[in-house]
Amino acid sequence: MGRFVAATTRTSTARGTVLRIEVPPLRDRGDDIVLLVDHFWQRAQSLTGSRAAPARSTLEALARYHWPGNVRQLENTVAALVVRGPRSGVVGPALLPAAITGGASGPDGAPTLHEARQVFERRFVSGALAQAGGHRTKAASALGVTRQGLAKLLKRLDLDDPSRAVVRCSDDKRYGEPPEA
Repeated sequence: MGRFVAATTRTSTARGTVLRIEVPPLRDRGDDIVLLVDHFWQRAQSLTGSRAAPARSTLEALARYHWPGNVRQLENTVAALVVRGPRSGVVGPALLPAAITGGASGPDGAPTLHEARQVFERRFVSGALAQAGGHRTKAASALGVTRQGLAKLLKRLDLDDPSRAVVRCSDDKRYGEPPEA
């Protein structure tokens, strides 16, 4: 979210008006990614003298990525592609970082330690939740973390889907599910 502060010179006081503009994260604006890549590519070309163009598969990989660093990360990635790529022709996705292409960057094409750990954690936490019948407090206890720690784990592992959340009360009523007919 951006914040803009505007003040007029007509007022004798130093009061300003704050205007808030909600801008969704780049990962939610897939169509904008291609436009931004084109803009950043042209800017980098003018600085380097490159005449190369990104391949369609490169654009598709860039559009699929979730961009946790938002626009600045995209700009830096495009600039690095232009600098590392050929001076003319097509720049393919092979020059993209492994995190963007989804490829393993470990030796001999094996998953990296980070990737293997994430797969293990996702399975382990999912298993604990299933074993606890969806009770997050019980799952957290079985995992040896607090309920808040489990919530952070679920978010980091992309296992926290609020549309499927089920909350239980002490009388075992289930909330978050459609009522029984």
